Parts: sequence; C-alpha cells; structure tokens
Amino acid sequence: MKSTFVIVIILAILAGGIFWSALKYTPTKTNEDSKNIQTPTDTPSNNISADISKTASNTIETVPVVPGNDIKMEYPVPDSPPETTLKTFTLKSFSYGFEPKEIRVHRGDTVTIVLTSTDGFHGFTIDDYDVHSDTVRTGNTTQVTFVANKTGTYTYYCPVGSHKENGMVGKLIVE
Repeated sequence: MKSTFVIVIILAILAGGIFWSALKYTPTKTNEDSKNIQTPTDTPSNNISADISKTASNTIETVPVVPGNDIKMEYPVPDSPPETTLKTFTLKSFSYGFEPKEIRVHRGDTVTIVLTSTDGFHGFTIDDYDVHSDTVRTGNTTQVTFVANKTGTYTYYCPVGSHKENGMVGKLIVE
C-alpha cells in the first residue's frame, strides 16, 4: 500500500512538471525545415533569474577548473602613470645666454619656467612642446607652465632676433 502511494505521488509530480513545461514553452517554426523548437513565452514568472536572462544582453560564463589542468590567464598590466610633481625653475637670461643651460624633469611633471632678463630683451621657447613665453626687458620677469608629457631631450632658446643663432640655447631633458 505504501509503495502504491509513493508511486502515485511520483507520477503526480512528473505529470505536474510536464504540464508546467507545456505552459511555459510554446513551439515555433524555424527555417524551411519546419523543425519545432521550444522557446520561452513572454509571460512573467516568479523565477527572477529566468526573467532577467530574457532581458540581459550580456551573459557571464563560468568555466569549471579541472584539478591538475590549471589554466593560467595573463593580463597585461598597464604602465602606471608617472608621478606628477610641480617643478619650478628660475631661468636668468642675458646677452646670448641662459643660466642654467640644462633643465631636468620627469615625464608627467608640471613645469613652470620663471624667466628673468638680467640684460637685454629676451624670451623662452620650446618648439616641441609649443611653449612660448612673453618677451621681457632687463629687470622684468615672465613665466610659462606646461606638462612634460614626452620623454627626450629638447632645445629651449630665445626667439628674439638672432639670439638663438648666437648661442642663446639650453636643454630640457625629460626622463
């Protein structure tokens, strides 16, 4: 008697599952083959994950890891951005010269050049960085600020008259 009761319950559960599947899926035709495939209906359900998967456009797949068959994934590590610091240099300009003749900074530094004319009419230019100061007369000061975002050695010079050709140049070294 007990075994008959258990069999009836199992059959009822199976019949309910089949009935539920029939309600949840409706057949549709595909291609010329007229094969029937089942697709979910658009009726809302109490199954939240099923409802979400109907509307999600991106899915995440998980791959089981088999012991002894470890998969190693390598991802490129982006270069960390250089530390940015503010560096200020006082540059004295005089007849056909600068002091200092060399300025050294790191890539990414924000550089301020304070140009003072101690003798004559001068300016400051770095063509590769498109940096151009105002020109100043003896005793006056101007300044320019830029970001040294390219490594290399660059020439700075005075753009007034033939000052550059007469040796009024220096080096900006960006490491």
